[in-house]
Amino acid sequence: MKTMQFIEMCKREFAFLENVFGFKMIEQDVCDVGVEIVFKNDTTGVRIWYEFREFFVFVYICQLVDGDLVLPSGEMCPDTKLYCYDLGDLVAIRSPESAIAPYQSGTLLNTEALHAIICRQADNLTNYAKDIL
Repeated sequence: MKTMQFIEMCKREFAFLENVFGFKMIEQDVCDVGVEIVFKNDTTGVRIWYEFREFFVFVYICQLVDGDLVLPSGEMCPDTKLYCYDLGDLVAIRSPESAIAPYQSGTLLNTEALHAIICRQADNLTNYAKDIL
């Protein structure tokens, strides 16, 4: 899949962030290991990360600090302040049956499979995180 296809799919499926919650897409970045798309509003950021090696789309919900996303870095300690949370963790608590399993060996890895993951992540964000967006 071409990275621009991925970006266009995300723009389409996550359009509700802009249309309903007042977010703006502020970043699109492609690197050797994945693609990052960032939306933010006045208080919250949503980071979408497509990890090529994992063939998975991770969604993180982040509390902004001085208007910026603060991603975890370094070793996690008991006193580490977290600002970003994996949507998968939230879904596991609020609706375990809606969690998206990672792909298994033998899974057909194609555009349709990736689109299905994007759609499910967008649905999970809408259904289980709208109160914190």
